[in-house]
Amino acid sequence: MKRLLAILLLVACTAPQPPPGSAGPAEAVQEFAAALQKGDAATAWSLLSSRTQKEADAAAVEARVVSQTGDSAEVQTADDAGVQVYRVVREGGRWRVDLDLPR
Repeated sequence: MKRLLAILLLVACTAPQPPPGSAGPAEAVQEFAAALQKGDAATAWSLLSSRTQKEADAAAVEARVVSQTGDSAEVQTADDAGVQVYRVVREGGRWRVDLDLPR
């Protein structure tokens, strides 16, 4: 019982974590990148400006498979900004977007 009381007191005295983005501008970008790497969409979304969130919500994207051979495909998207073609590959039974990132 004493151990439980000590744990409850410790938890009650622990300072709550500040909300994402409250430490500073550089930290907000670092937290955003970390959230993307972890696949934490909720945190990444919370670190976007209200303008960006509004524009993302308004952007209607249509996607269609242009070609598919085995475990690779090309998918074309269209929105207000134009047309984009993405390479998509199946890895471990899941389809994933395969981007060429700048180095």
